Amino acid sequence: GLLSLDVVTGGFAVAVIVLIQGAGVATAAPNPDGAKSRLSRDFVAQGAANVGVGLVQGAPVGGSVSQTALNIQAGARTRWGAITSGLWLAILLVAFAPLVEIVPLACLGGLLVVAGVRTLNLAEMTMVWSTSPSARLVVVVTFVATLFLPIQAAIAIGAILSAVVFLFQASSDATIMELRETPEGVEQLPAPTTLRSNEVTVLQVRGSVFYAGAEALSRALPRPEGTDRPVVILRMRTVDRVGATWVKVLHEYAQDLATVGGRLWISGVQPTAMAQMEASGRLDLTDQTIEHIVEASPLIGESTRLALAEATIWLASARSDEEAEGADDAL
Repeated sequence: GLLSLDVVTGGFAVAVIVLIQGAGVATAAPNPDGAKSRLSRDFVAQGAANVGVGLVQGAPVGGSVSQTALNIQAGARTRWGAITSGLWLAILLVAFAPLVEIVPLACLGGLLVVAGVRTLNLAEMTMVWSTSPSARLVVVVTFVATLFLPIQAAIAIGAILSAVVFLFQASSDATIMELRETPEGVEQLPAPTTLRSNEVTVLQVRGSVFYAGAEALSRALPRPEGTDRPVVILRMRTVDRVGATWVKVLHEYAQDLATVGGRLWISGVQPTAMAQMEASGRLDLTDQTIEHIVEASPLIGESTRLALAEATIWLASARSDEEAEGADDAL
């Protein structure tokens, strides 16, 4: 059929190459007015252009780092440089095709090499190389793969390796910290491994709450087993969006707390994260495992102080009820 495996994989590789080159152009040749490039808009434009050329059986189009470098070296300052070079190319091919045909490809390759070398930013390359061992690993592996493998295979290897490195870093950076209020201010401490009975523990979520990050945070949460009536306030001020894995972690942690008579408050929840948590249907306030979800307010710390006041009142009420039941049993 028309949609064979080779066609699909080849088309995907071309699309990735086009997008990567477009992003490379935006980085290597910033806008002359200093305005930041909008990659999403660039990607949409390239997609629309490729749909258009596909309708007339044209070749895939996209931004080219090498051609952009040649235009800049030739003195181009605006987008009209690319349009003008295209018009001149069309004229040369139509009027001087026999002469163009005898130009050695080595000469054209040499021009591309010179243009490419001139676009190298050694200071930026040094910064990337010095950032972390994972960055060096991605650079070296992708470079070697580009030399010995087809370009689509090299790009796939680079993309997969980058995704693996990202997931590893996300899980490594994700952690839970305990917040304690002192006369000097709020003190940030490593989270305890076990919760304290009949006390309110305020915890701060740090890092990604997606995929591997959510699993790492789940392992970092203090455990309620073996305690009596622990109360946790989980502060999510820095979390803009949540995933299904994190919602599952919250649901299971709330159930673990409820098993030993404790409760969970969630504070500092951003509007988008709140909408996602509500849409999941897993965090139901009516089952009494999660006592309250407090949305973030413009004042930093306000939602956590509100949750802390509510949790303190609830804990005092639970203690009073327990003491009253003990007195009734004694009578």
